[in-house]
Amino acid sequence: MKISLALAACLLFASWYPTVSEIASCSAKTVQRSDKKLLGKLAKGTYTFPDGKIKVKVPPLLEPGAKVRDEKVEVLTQVIFTDDLGTFYRVVVVNNVPPVTTLDRIQGVFKNPQSKKEIMTARGREVHLIDLEPEGAEIRVTSFIKDHNNQFVSSTMTPDLLTANVLFETDHAIIHVIAGIPLFQDAAVENKTDLVKEKLKRFLEGVEVLPAPGQASGLDRRVQPQNTTAF
Repeated sequence: MKISLALAACLLFASWYPTVSEIASCSAKTVQRSDKKLLGKLAKGTYTFPDGKIKVKVPPLLEPGAKVRDEKVEVLTQVIFTDDLGTFYRVVVVNNVPPVTTLDRIQGVFKNPQSKKEIMTARGREVHLIDLEPEGAEIRVTSFIKDHNNQFVSSTMTPDLLTANVLFETDHAIIHVIAGIPLFQDAAVENKTDLVKEKLKRFLEGVEVLPAPGQASGLDRRVQPQNTTAF
């Protein structure tokens, strides 16, 4: 059976655009960087992507236990910031290669978002989503309860991950910015949505897309906080 190059590329895209739970966690003993050498550059509280086109200010994280890691798979490059409380920040940059990597295709990884809205900004079309990924947090929680013999037994669970997401296009890439918090069993999504949206808003303020040669200053490409109220 013949398969078109475009279809083959689309199938490949679906396989390497990871959900949060598919991203391997790194050692909790590291501080600010994983044991694996970073592809990008981390200096003075700012992470710069390997191609130098995007800079991200390191978000507030619990120390010790703060970690940063990055990776590149095919046309996707991402950086992830976490800590031992389950705080989660992520910036994904996908090379703009239509029809494989389009804004519509990337937002398609969200099967049942809690909310979704599209708006037009100075950067063009943006997609804003709130999503809940079952057992998607990067922490494990162990509790102890008494069994029928009055003996303590342990139970370990992985909390869900509640995320606020913004996706938009630049001249060279599609950018997906995420902030997430673990959601425990006694916490309702609606009670934590404002918190995760505020975390994304502050994180976005530290994301800067640098202009291509000949374009205007990168300041007009910096993600502006007023655009994050569209959820």
